[in-house]
Amino acid sequence: MEPEHVAAVDFLVNGPKEWSILAVLDPGVQAALLLGQVNAERAVLRYLWENGTVQVKQAGRVVRVPVERIEIASVQHFSSRAGDPHFHRHMEVSARVWAAGKWRALDSMGARNLNVAVQAIFHREQLRELRPELARLGYQVDEVGQIALLRPVVDAMSRRAAQVERNLAVIEAAWRAEHPGQEPTARILSKWGVLAWEKQRPYKAEAGALDEELAVWAARIGEVMAEQGVTEPVPGSAVDRRVSVAKFDRDALAAELVESQGLKRSAWSRADLEAAAILAVEGRVRGDRVAVDELALDVVARALGESRLLPSVVGGRSSAAVKWWTSPAVMERENELRAGLAVLADRDRLSVVEGAAGVGKTTSLAAYLEEGPGGPAGGRGSPDRGGCDRCRHAGWGGSLDGGLVAWTVRVGQEPGRELGVGRARQTAAGAASRR
Repeated sequence: MEPEHVAAVDFLVNGPKEWSILAVLDPGVQAALLLGQVNAERAVLRYLWENGTVQVKQAGRVVRVPVERIEIASVQHFSSRAGDPHFHRHMEVSARVWAAGKWRALDSMGARNLNVAVQAIFHREQLRELRPELARLGYQVDEVGQIALLRPVVDAMSRRAAQVERNLAVIEAAWRAEHPGQEPTARILSKWGVLAWEKQRPYKAEAGALDEELAVWAARIGEVMAEQGVTEPVPGSAVDRRVSVAKFDRDALAAELVESQGLKRSAWSRADLEAAAILAVEGRVRGDRVAVDELALDVVARALGESRLLPSVVGGRSSAAVKWWTSPAVMERENELRAGLAVLADRDRLSVVEGAAGVGKTTSLAAYLEEGPGGPAGGRGSPDRGGCDRCRHAGWGGSLDGGLVAWTVRVGQEPGRELGVGRARQTAAGAASRR
């Protein structure tokens, strides 16, 4: 097999650590969690079957066609690499699927782009099975399924997570020592996370008898609860604060989803909206499963109604995995940004343009600087805390900090001359302003 060949796409079925802790202590929770993970796997398999695609050449064109048959293999695990309780499943989706009359290669990148919705489905199916058991025991669950009462126990029983945090602190300290006065970009932060996870990553220990492991974990959890002063709640005391399907405001949630997507990125996929809708509805609405699922689908349809296809793909075939939706608000902010770039035409001034990643700063500034040697008015760019290669090749620099990109462009600077300072600042939402 070629090294770059993708044999399968791996999806991980898990949830908040407190679910695993309670599964150790209570047989009813354990049975519900395991059933929820099986249900989650089945629901995701159907979702991938409905939304997975392959690329086929037809009449001289490459087109996407739907998957007709898809196969998986899965394995159930009960512990983390550090030997702590962690009930989870690995779902391996075969990269060979049946479509258009033969076995073909699954669009594995597209399948990975569906992961955000896949994870939301995993979460929903597990939580649905767990809710009655958690309510029976009296544990209060928040909107995302976490249990605040067990947080001290989670921290104590998460040795692998603590190891990653220690690794991350060491990596960050070393980087800051080498780059005094600088801040890491989002790309660097992402790389730190990968390095921290891989460093000292233990091999999975040989699995012992499950009953013996459960007994050891239960004793340790009992010790931690006693040390932290955590007492079990009164059975049946939990309060379900979710509202009924009939009372839920669908339009309000649809608008909320579109707004939140627009604050994080300039384009999104249907899968992004589906994931957000599934999690929000499951955390806020109670009722029959069919009715709740219908509500989530309706919210997604309304959110798509408030979104707009990007101009470059209008008329194309919709795909759940492709980020080709945006909104009028994002488009308006991009237009404001282009207008704000006129500030850069001022000579002898320092201008700064900032905004959320993907709102068009790179393209607009590159076009501005390419208008003439050094850009109009003899502009020259300088990196602001690092900068991407593309920025430097264009003669200007950029930095990424917490999802925001900022470029500094010096216009009309002469050697040894002080610059007047003007600022075109784009907020996190993308609006440009002068100050």
